[in-house]
Amino acid sequence: MVLNNQKSSQELDIEKKRIEATIAPKFEAIFKNLAIDCQNLYLATQSLNSELIANNYAPEFLKEIRDAMRKSIKYFGFNLRKEAEKKYNLFFNANYHKSFLDLQLKTDITIQDDELEPKLDEINSSFLLAATLFIANESEVQNAFVTSTNQKMIDNALIKADVDFYQSLQENQSLIASLQNKIPSASVQQQAAIAREIEKVRNQILISNDNKAKIIGENIRINILAKAHSRSELISSQNVGLAESWARQTEASLIDQAALITNQNKEIYILKIWDSILDGKTRVENFNHVAPDGQTVGINEDYIVSGERLKYPRDGSRASIGNIARCRCNSRFVIKTSILS
Repeated sequence: MVLNNQKSSQELDIEKKRIEATIAPKFEAIFKNLAIDCQNLYLATQSLNSELIANNYAPEFLKEIRDAMRKSIKYFGFNLRKEAEKKYNLFFNANYHKSFLDLQLKTDITIQDDELEPKLDEINSSFLLAATLFIANESEVQNAFVTSTNQKMIDNALIKADVDFYQSLQENQSLIASLQNKIPSASVQQQAAIAREIEKVRNQILISNDNKAKIIGENIRINILAKAHSRSELISSQNVGLAESWARQTEASLIDQAALITNQNKEIYILKIWDSILDGKTRVENFNHVAPDGQTVGINEDYIVSGERLKYPRDGSRASIGNIARCRCNSRFVIKTSILS
């Protein structure tokens, strides 16, 4: 039984983007506060300890990362059961509503299996436990990436602000030299105008030097804010997408593991298919995500993507960061049955 009505990768991508749109502004708000703190700290000390600042903000990012994962798992965590019920009326009669850590799972399953209810309980309880552990552990891993990148972002913002300040001084010095070179060939009236312009530029240099910390601090804030929107979108996309892939893979694996029996006395098992979004944005260089499209493996087997093993799209347990960052691919699932021996 192939779930032909499963959402395509494009449809899943749209759904993920809707969730991301509610999460990204929360990260952006944190970046804005971080930028203001960096500005004020530089104004007070004329230096920045990027590691200390990034670590101080780590708990705020961690909270939002966990909330993003919870929201994604809550949305995508029982899609396969709902889709199977909708298309095949495979599952019905037994209704289970359980919630934990803001994760609510609903299972509507009917199969002629004498151990149906214990199996359903096991699927649900196992998923809830796995989700709890996944959020606790993977959020720490993702937060470590964010914190490390934040440290580099702060360092780069300071370097750029410092370079821009001294470059501005050099440009003013060069302007003075250029104006002075014009004096010998200028008329008396022009010389007076040039002298006034030179004085104006010299005063600007003096003002800049007197306000060096304020100018550099302001530019640090501007430089961080210039990255805030795109980084907020990336962090949201990565964590919503990661949790979505994990949730759907885990649900399918637990259903496969439960060995549910159909009314034809057949046992259910599940295969998965790598589903790429084949458009102009699909990566083909370095890490090719076009080539694995359609790759079919057992539910607990790995995909091979650009020579690396992934249990599901965006699985970072063994894959390189370049193979998972901004990945929009998904898994499609095939429910099959085999005759009991």
